Amino acid sequence: MRVHLTIQKPVTAGSRPMIVCSCNVLSDHDVRATMHSEGGPARNPGEVHRCLGCSRKCGRCMHTIKNIMNEALCGAAERRAGS
Repeated sequence: MRVHLTIQKPVTAGSRPMIVCSCNVLSDHDVRATMHSEGGPARNPGEVHRCLGCSRKCGRCMHTIKNIMNEALCGAAERRAGS
């Protein structure tokens, strides 16, 4: 059996959606949207799932969701500092 690994570029907000939670079929764009939702921003991966009307299942996505949230927060802080 051969396994091919692909190194992906960092995900940016303007890129094509990437599925980060296969149990609930959530994309990185869905995660970012919960951070700007009208019901208040999600502050952790569990709140992301709740905002999207689902729940954590296997948990493998939690680290990736947290990384996306951190990248989005750092990007927002840099934009505020630059203006």
